[in-house]
Amino acid sequence: MKKTANHSTKQPTISVIIPAYNSKKTIEKCLKSVVDALPESKEIIVIDDGSTDNTSEIVVQFPVKLIRLAKRSGQATAKNMGFELSTGEIVAFVDSDTIVNKDFFVELASALSRDQVGGAGGLVLPIKSNLISLSFMVRLFGYSPVNEKKIIEIDSTPGGCSAYHRKVLMEIGGFDTNLKQGEELDMNIRVRKAGYKLFIVPSAKVYHDHPTTLQRLARKWFFYGVWYFYVCRKHSLNKVIIQISGWVSSCFLLLFTLLLTRELLFLPDLAYTFWVPWALYYGKLTLMYWVRMKKVKYLALPLIHQTMILCRTLGFICAIFMRKNSRESHHH
Repeated sequence: MKKTANHSTKQPTISVIIPAYNSKKTIEKCLKSVVDALPESKEIIVIDDGSTDNTSEIVVQFPVKLIRLAKRSGQATAKNMGFELSTGEIVAFVDSDTIVNKDFFVELASALSRDQVGGAGGLVLPIKSNLISLSFMVRLFGYSPVNEKKIIEIDSTPGGCSAYHRKVLMEIGGFDTNLKQGEELDMNIRVRKAGYKLFIVPSAKVYHDHPTTLQRLARKWFFYGVWYFYVCRKHSLNKVIIQISGWVSSCFLLLFTLLLTRELLFLPDLAYTFWVPWALYYGKLTLMYWVRMKKVKYLALPLIHQTMILCRTLGFICAIFMRKNSRESHHH
């Protein structure tokens, strides 16, 4: 049965939840942008998740409600606490290292007024733009020239810049506090299973501190892989597990071929491992992106993209072994 939402002509009230941990470098700019962007019915709740720096001292300078936790409890717990304290018909979640544009909440609220829509997210752009941060954006947020202006349905809204109907969050029970990370993906899966749609709204722009170095990017994607495994296991996403296993198998096949032939086929192997999968999956969009940017260096996007996938795969495999060792220790 399809779900629909009844909406009046009156503008819905919006509550904004901002979980923060040791955010002294970013929280001031974040709060300035949120206060500027929020309509008249302002309700901003900052959950200081056990920070050891002066995050709270900065927060109290703004017209917000501050909740300080004695020790770090994790994003899911902080978000649930903010949600329970909020009163808005729409509940938005904003990360403390983001900057939202002036129309951010208005645009998300407009998208949420559509039938069957449970949640909506903004278009996440890098604060500092370089080849690494743009690659991160393209891979994680599905950015492409064809969806810059069109509101489209997606499987999962970007974490840290999304909004949901209160009744939808209440229906699914909020965030899963058993997950240390990946709580947004898990919740979005449950929102869709409950019969609601999720949209990405390109006009609702938000700026984020994307990784700008390969080392930071690799580390981030390794840990994505770790929590991605636990979300996949919880929801029995066997197709994803099979896809990742196939990618690993192809890498081992490539290594075996190298050992067997004893030849250093570096360039063909590099093309096979990094550029061919990208071209098959993203070929048209990559070409459009390159034509738009008009810079030769962006042809390196596939190399960085596949590096991210490799790191996520390593994290995924690591999580499998960590779980296996944990179970063995428990039995002993």
